[in-house]
Amino acid sequence: MSGARAALLLLLAGACISRGPNETTPGAREGIVFLLRNHSQETICYVYFSTEENDAWGPDRLEATEVVLPGGGRDWEIPAGTYDVRLQDCNRHDLMTRREVAVSNEGVVLTFRQRE
Repeated sequence: MSGARAALLLLLAGACISRGPNETTPGAREGIVFLLRNHSQETICYVYFSTEENDAWGPDRLEATEVVLPGGGRDWEIPAGTYDVRLQDCNRHDLMTRREVAVSNEGVVLTFRQRE
């Protein structure tokens, strides 16, 4: 990892948001990539995004039977902007909520490490 890219890492109480090119998803992408990595022992069953202008969470971003297992990941193509993000377990208990996550033209990686 280059020194410049390493400098972009921002540690947040149990979560790490790193900004930079998404090198973990193969293939060319049309939109901005939001990559979620699960580095915890928890299974993520619900993922919600909300733009900073919107007070409602909106629909779950995972498919009906999809989960993000420990050690797994999932990505979405979303417009650049500022988002609030909520992760929940299969009982709909909050695992993590992050406010004002900036998604730049290079994309963003959100790494979940532990329940907050």
